[in-house]
Amino acid sequence: MAPERGAAARPLRQGVQPKTAVRDHLYYEAVLNDSNGVAWFSQSLSETLKHHFDYIAIMAYHRQTMRELNVEEKKAIRLMGEVAEKALRSARDPSQII
Repeated sequence: MAPERGAAARPLRQGVQPKTAVRDHLYYEAVLNDSNGVAWFSQSLSETLKHHFDYIAIMAYHRQTMRELNVEEKKAIRLMGEVAEKALRSARDPSQII
């Protein structure tokens, strides 16, 4: 994971705007497979969770997934459900997952 992803939030947390909510966005692949997420997007759910973002938005777009993986809509929606479930299980507080 690119080190600046978590580092960018640090000044906000250290007094500049300490009450500002900070979020990160992850591609669905970074949730499903850490090594692919790192290789393709410099993202991983496990690393993002270590940086204590207030919110983590998962970009789980089923239509995009249909095109990328050449799958039918039902399968893409089911896969996005798996992405959401994994993110929710992994988070210290499920309410931080968007």
